[in-house]
Amino acid sequence: FKGKRLEHAMYLIFYTGLREGELLALQWDDIEFINEDIGRVHVNASWGLTEIGYDRKEPKTQGSVRIIPFKSAYLVTILKQAKTRSKSKWVVENSKGTEPIDPKNFTNRCFKDISKKLGFTTVITSHVARHTYISHLVDERVPYTLIAKLAGHTTTEMVARVYAHPIDD
Repeated sequence: FKGKRLEHAMYLIFYTGLREGELLALQWDDIEFINEDIGRVHVNASWGLTEIGYDRKEPKTQGSVRIIPFKSAYLVTILKQAKTRSKSKWVVENSKGTEPIDPKNFTNRCFKDISKKLGFTTVITSHVARHTYISHLVDERVPYTLIAKLAGHTTTEMVARVYAHPIDD
């Protein structure tokens, strides 16, 4: 994705462990640049089906409202570049710049291509990025309570049961 229109979205999802709906609901006001190496993502909404079609809505749980820090000079740079090029308030906008990219288009344009290039027989999903992020935190010995908070979980149960177990094994 280097140099491609959605490069910043792919880096962002792997560096923050956002759920796909949270990523697609992000607006530029939700991204905070601390300096050239550090930023924060303010998660306060999700993008998904509502009574009126796809729209911004309440996040999955109250624990999903959170601030996720990231440290990457490259991510800060490409996010700033994407913001400058953006035609809208959406971080991951559709090609017209009128709203977030359709979730199916995001999966097809990003994860389907990656899966094919890596030789996978099945398509990886955005959840793989989330799993990778959380598993790396577990591997770095970040306390489970902090990991749960960063991931938007209300308890540490999912961290211990789903993400830590492969690392321990």
